[in-house]
Amino acid sequence: MRASARAMARMNIAYIARVEDALIEAETKGNTIYAPEADLIGPVDAYREKALTGVYDTARDNYCITNAEEVIDDFRATWDKWEGLIAGVDRTDENALTAFAMREIYDTLDPATGTIAASGTLGSLIQPSVLLILSGVYAQPSVGQQFLAGFIPGLVSALI
Repeated sequence: MRASARAMARMNIAYIARVEDALIEAETKGNTIYAPEADLIGPVDAYREKALTGVYDTARDNYCITNAEEVIDDFRATWDKWEGLIAGVDRTDENALTAFAMREIYDTLDPATGTIAASGTLGSLIQPSVLLILSGVYAQPSVGQQFLAGFIPGLVSALI
């Protein structure tokens, strides 16, 4: 289970590094990168709140989720919980992320449950995945791009 926690930490660190590298590359190609200031953040937050007002209808109408309020409210509560838990963790420190994953996820499982849970995570990465669809409804990224992004990690996890 520690290997799974460490792999999760490395994947997150690599993602952050790729984002930073892309920003550096954009600047070297002559693009200007702006950090959003309060006058931009306020309207963005307002837009997100407005977009979320129709999220239940979108889930019901476009994705046939009959209990949309229950599912989305549970998802949002879980999202908020994990955002709070990871807020104090250095997301560039492999050991800190590994310890966090062990403490919050893997230490609460017995080894048999851990094996089942590790194999069950493949379902959230490899399509069709309800988790990817829900995060697509909530956060508005392309569900197709999420499926593509989850395929290779899912395949690698299956091979391990």
